Amino acid sequence: MLRSVRRVAQLALVCTTALSLGGCLISGINGSNSGGVFSGQATVTLQDQAPCTPNTSTHTTSCDVAVHAQLPSGLYGVDFPIDLVGWDTPLTLWDPLIIQVPATMSNFSGSISIGPPGIAADTPLSIISGLTSVPVDAKTSLVAEPGMQLVIIDFPVPSNVPLGSYTFNFQFSGSASSIKVLFAAKINAGAQSASADGLAKASQTYYVPIYPCVTSFANVQPISLPLVNMTQLAPMVLSAAGQGCAGKTYDFTGLGAGSSGAVDVVEFYNASLDHYFITWAQGEIDKLDAGTAIKGWTRTGKTFKTYTTAQAGTSPVCRFYIPPGLGDSHFFGRGTAECDATGAAHPQFTLEDPAFMHAFLPVAGACPARTTPIYRVFSNRADANHRYMTDRAVRDQMVARGWLAEGDGPDLVVMCGA
Repeated sequence: MLRSVRRVAQLALVCTTALSLGGCLISGINGSNSGGVFSGQATVTLQDQAPCTPNTSTHTTSCDVAVHAQLPSGLYGVDFPIDLVGWDTPLTLWDPLIIQVPATMSNFSGSISIGPPGIAADTPLSIISGLTSVPVDAKTSLVAEPGMQLVIIDFPVPSNVPLGSYTFNFQFSGSASSIKVLFAAKINAGAQSASADGLAKASQTYYVPIYPCVTSFANVQPISLPLVNMTQLAPMVLSAAGQGCAGKTYDFTGLGAGSSGAVDVVEFYNASLDHYFITWAQGEIDKLDAGTAIKGWTRTGKTFKTYTTAQAGTSPVCRFYIPPGLGDSHFFGRGTAECDATGAAHPQFTLEDPAFMHAFLPVAGACPARTTPIYRVFSNRADANHRYMTDRAVRDQMVARGWLAEGDGPDLVVMCGA
């Protein structure tokens, strides 16, 4: 029989904060039902954050993340060193809690009733519910199981939260026999902009799994309800050493702090094939430059800028692989409409990434202010190939060779870069 999660899930949420990355230790908990809604309270101590060391030479950042737990048997801790590739600016990791609960649960709320000096009474917690996935890094997402939702519980403005003792209040409703919990490190990346409340917001927030080390909640062990005390969590905590993301590397290429996510898209040419190829992915660029595993490609010297993450007003640019016999090349479709149409018209194409990069779409061939027109030409041969450029003269030279210009408006613009 399902147990009411209005009480027991709250206990799990608060108790598990005793296992947080920086050492947030619980010292009291209670709760009661009234009018069909559970109200609970817990007192925890926020001790510190995970230290991170950037290396500008290698463009990486190393962080030493720890899970601390106050178990009945005593204090227990495990270190999880992780590396962020493509990130070399100062960074402080904060530790929101991500839980998976049935999608039918609702009415999540929480606040800080008592906090250290500087924290106003009844300051609301940041609770984001109804998620089916959250981004992990430039290439990976953390996904919920079917019929479930992810709920992120966090301080409202982590960078301004002082260390010390806090009393939290929680309310929510719904029912479940178990919940699943994941500890993550929160990283804000991308362009900063002022929100309605006057606070700086990042264009994207990434949630790096620390424990357990998974990208799907299908691989997270459930916590049976009701949860009465920390003794029930002891097996999960004691297994952390073998299940956490120790030594894990996450890809933050192009997502550095304060960055708009704009990257250089580099063009390569294969003379024997008369094919062009573009990529911003450093791993692909390195392989093509090396010319060992993949031979015959050289840089043309042409580049243009686009985005690795969604910006206000951009559309995803998908990447299809055209198999041998039809081109053995790649096609980059602008916007979901063209990408969906391409997949439907050419089911033999392989969709490698529905959002390989992001760009603005022209309106009647006109790009938004302060963006750069990008042109596309098609080889019009059996071995289909496309070339992308920002130089109209290069576009016209390709057309003179028999390639077909594609795009919108009188100037045939296909998309708009940074």
